[in-house]
Amino acid sequence: MNVPTWIKSGKRTQAGLIVAPENFVLYKEVVLTGVDKSGDPDEVTILHAGKEFFTLDEAEALQEQGYFPEGWRLPTVTEAGAWLTDFSEEGSFNPSANIMAQLGLKLDGFIYPGMNIYNFAPKDKEAVNDLIVNRMIEGRFWLLSDTADDNAQGLTVHRVARPKIQTYYRGCGHGIRLVHD
Repeated sequence: MNVPTWIKSGKRTQAGLIVAPENFVLYKEVVLTGVDKSGDPDEVTILHAGKEFFTLDEAEALQEQGYFPEGWRLPTVTEAGAWLTDFSEEGSFNPSANIMAQLGLKLDGFIYPGMNIYNFAPKDKEAVNDLIVNRMIEGRFWLLSDTADDNAQGLTVHRVARPKIQTYYRGCGHGIRLVHD
């Protein structure tokens, strides 16, 4: 994560927003408070260095508690919806390919039928390649709701399906792609 080059190498949307060229990854251990939304100030969550998939509560807490690089934040549903127009290619064999190429989004974080590898980080590259080659995979990225409904939503890209914005369970682990105004 080379934050100083993000503005220069990030992708600018038609609305002027800059999308970071890579996913957010923790470079050091962090201690978050109030992540489970219980209101208990003594409740803490420790996130370890190298973590790259987060629950929505973790992502929101990282933003609220100032752990994102200065000036960077989670995108909203409306902003990501504009990406679908700005960076998708109509009539393509792989409708997700253009937005993935333009924004550097990857197919990681969600694999069928295992469905539970959000924080799985095997050291063996062969094991990772086997997961990718032999199962349908998706890339999922958290978005903040623009409304007061507090839905957990994310941008999803696929190997062969159309990219879309979907509602997810808050406890799922998704990637974070930050934006800058």
